[in-house]
Amino acid sequence: MTEDYAVGNLVGRTEDYLNEVALKSLAGAISVLHTSENLLPTAEKVKLVSRSIDAVAYLAYKESQFCLPGRTETRHESINSYSGSHLKPIVDWWAEDLTVLRIDIFHRVLMAMLARGFKQYSLGPILMIYAQKSLRGLVRNHSENPINVVFLFFSHVPDSKSWRRKYLGGGGKILSQSKNTRRGSCWRPL
Repeated sequence: MTEDYAVGNLVGRTEDYLNEVALKSLAGAISVLHTSENLLPTAEKVKLVSRSIDAVAYLAYKESQFCLPGRTETRHESINSYSGSHLKPIVDWWAEDLTVLRIDIFHRVLMAMLARGFKQYSLGPILMIYAQKSLRGLVRNHSENPINVVFLFFSHVPDSKSWRRKYLGGGGKILSQSKNTRRGSCWRPL
């Protein structure tokens, strides 16, 4: 349907809804991105996936600007950390929302976040949450080192060598720099 047939048709209304409602909130943008995975060839053609990825990266960056530098936490946790009760970094609420995405889309979101100005060390916890949530039931030992869980996750992706080289290349660098470790010290073949 085009505007030639009627003003305010389905295409126009959909565009308005996406621009004015769905892609204005982080939860909405993630939801649109997750839903568009089922429509992938068409969703890519109409640039819905790239628009959603850009919206997620922008809104996540904007959301993280309200947190302390190098940390992500809620106000309540911030008050507790100032009192000295705990000092471990906590990932933003939206990081768990990203776990519904396919690995290739998740990778594109991470790359867009880096392009928007996210620091590599802040993506490490997000990668670990994604791997732990996506690998639920595959890891036998729950005391497993989170970095090993991430590498275990990436080892289960399709088309092993070329796919891992393409996606783990960036992910491995992000993780190793986020933990200040060498890749060889935490990588172990499966």
